Amino acid sequence: MIKALKKIKTTISKFYHETTLGKVLLSPIKVIIDNTEFNIAKDREYIKNKYISIFHAEPNVDKPTTFNEKIQWLKLNDRSSLHTICADKFAVREIIKKEIGEEYLIPLLLETENVADINPDNLPAAPFVIKTNHDSGNVFVIKDKSKADYEHIRNKLKHSLRHNYYHSSREWQYKNIKPTIIVEKFISDNHGEIPRDYKIHCFAGKPEFIQVDSNRFEGHRRTNFDIDWNELPFTYNNYPYLAGVAKPKHLKRMLELANALAKPFPYARIDFYDTGEHLYFGEITFHPVSGFGPFEPAEWDYTFGNKLPLTKSKSYNF
Repeated sequence: MIKALKKIKTTISKFYHETTLGKVLLSPIKVIIDNTEFNIAKDREYIKNKYISIFHAEPNVDKPTTFNEKIQWLKLNDRSSLHTICADKFAVREIIKKEIGEEYLIPLLLETENVADINPDNLPAAPFVIKTNHDSGNVFVIKDKSKADYEHIRNKLKHSLRHNYYHSSREWQYKNIKPTIIVEKFISDNHGEIPRDYKIHCFAGKPEFIQVDSNRFEGHRRTNFDIDWNELPFTYNNYPYLAGVAKPKHLKRMLELANALAKPFPYARIDFYDTGEHLYFGEITFHPVSGFGPFEPAEWDYTFGNKLPLTKSKSYNF
């Protein structure tokens, strides 16, 4: 019975997402379901239940004190079209071009809504990265396009394009992003490897700590620093710790750019890649780990909670 219901659901989903007739016939029903299942009341319930399952305590989302609790408050109370644009990995490129300069953008090779466009005849010879603009995961690093499993990639992308990330995270900014596939040039460090990911956590527009993710696709480890590059004694979201990470060449510029991009927001994480030769923008995140990332020791959850103001984002024209 469960398998039969799952098959019916999959068939209906394909009919809606892959045919014009499906969208015409099912859109009114989808609106009713979305308004019933996805609203502030349901978001609060989902947040409470998931928070309890991770932290074994009920969150105080009305008078929050910890960083993770305040991220939940922001998810429920700070919602704007600017968040949607910034969270869209394709649309945010225009903001980056205007605010800090096109030279910080990873070169875009292809943008499409059609998974059929992801084929070797339509892609460059140089190494590239395939991903979607609206969710997390499903990133494909292709160093040799002749060895890529395109059927597997297209199936994964097809599933991703159907997925509204708001439904699984309750992060409102993802609700209205129009899903698309983007292909970017593969960038590497001086050793030809994927560069470290420098995630700058900004509170009230000011950089406060830097999360460095190393070996993100194999043996992922994480190190945390203050803005003067002193290691901070905590782990975040249960990732193994990597000691002795060298200061990036463009740290000062990275912090300046993060400050410029974060200024309208009570909290924002601004990500960069530093290849040693060049600095690239990664993405803007408003709710890291969707506000479900434990700190160890737990006191750091309160330390950064004290730095996060309970205010809404400013209206701002980048």
